[in-house]
Amino acid sequence: MIVKNGGGILRSGNRCEHCEDPYVKQGNKCVEQDDEEEDEDEEDEEEETGFKPDGPFDKNCNPTSEFETQWKKYSDIDLIIPVETRSWEAQGVARTHEQILTLKVANFELERDMEIDRHIRLEARAYKDALARNIKQNLIKATIRLIYTTYKTVESGIGAGKSFETFLTGTETLARAGGLLSAVKGVVPKSSSIAIDTTTITGKVANVGIETAYQAMEALGNPKDVAIKFMTESKKVIAPGADITPEEINILRDQHITKGFVDRAIAESYKVNAQRRAQIVENENKIAQLEAEVVAWEGQEKSRVKDMLTQACLEQKKRYESD
Repeated sequence: MIVKNGGGILRSGNRCEHCEDPYVKQGNKCVEQDDEEEDEDEEDEEEETGFKPDGPFDKNCNPTSEFETQWKKYSDIDLIIPVETRSWEAQGVARTHEQILTLKVANFELERDMEIDRHIRLEARAYKDALARNIKQNLIKATIRLIYTTYKTVESGIGAGKSFETFLTGTETLARAGGLLSAVKGVVPKSSSIAIDTTTITGKVANVGIETAYQAMEALGNPKDVAIKFMTESKKVIAPGADITPEEINILRDQHITKGFVDRAIAESYKVNAQRRAQIVENENKIAQLEAEVVAWEGQEKSRVKDMLTQACLEQKKRYESD
């Protein structure tokens, strides 16, 4: 049975069924609208004036979702902090990234050298063909490119071209053949596209930051493109006055074809490239292991930061409650 009580309240037994204006139902009671708003204001005020911890924690000092995305902001993985004063875990992160970048640069250089040597082998075959067919102009051009690429790579201190160094200079055949070797050396530029700058990559994680170092690594580009650009340079080399006599051609043919100097140099180049390929695979496996170590180091640093901030939150809460 529903009865109407004072204040516009309809009741059924002891249970409130309906509240008439200006009353509103609140639980099992009817209260005036202004009273309800006042209660809400009091609750809001209590929440505003309650304990509010610093950092990504709730009032009970439990980490919030913000901690998961922003914990590094509170960690020692920070360029501003000198490496030697960072936490052991953060030092591990920087040290491991350094090792990864060193291996990445090594692989870049290995891939570049493999591509350069592949092109030098093509030049060596063109040289051998011109020598066998006794085509003087083609021989001069092929010899100039072969000398240029080999001399420049060896001079630059990179691995490419070394398989052909002895083939070109070991018997001094080319040195006596019209002065071609010295003529080409005279036009070799002091710098070329193979001289990559790794000064902002290796050994710089602590100084420039992890992201910047990796960006510098990406900026090196494709190692094969670097090799192709260098080989394109060799095709533009001009050695004024370079010439070769029929007698000198016969000497070269005897040394480089009959005695197999060219074929041995090409075979050695293949062998070296196989070693480089194996080294690249080994380095890639090491990089994968090191990347897993980075995840582990960061996990340890995250735990350290969580413990540190939780302790700080609890101390802050204790001070708040004692005031």
